[in-house]
Amino acid sequence: MGGINTLNSGIHTLNSGTTKLQDGSNLLTSQLSSGAEKLSKINFSDESAKNIATPVKSENFKHPGDATREKAMAPYFIALVCLLERFYLILRFQPK
Repeated sequence: MGGINTLNSGIHTLNSGTTKLQDGSNLLTSQLSSGAEKLSKINFSDESAKNIATPVKSENFKHPGDATREKAMAPYFIALVCLLERFYLILRFQPK
């Protein structure tokens, strides 16, 4: 009987989820329609359309201290790995 009760409960959960999914889909449809309607009322010039369609170009800026920062973090990571290994060994080979 336990399996039938579990299945019955799962069906109710599935139905509830399906209803929420349908409600969300309806809300999305109405909001997209509303947004499209508002967007159609805006007059875009060719220049603004070009600005929207063109991706922003950025230059990569590397901070002068980046190279030394990587080297400075190495001892901390080595110590962290040793600490984690020690905890592992203590837990793994703990006397019973």
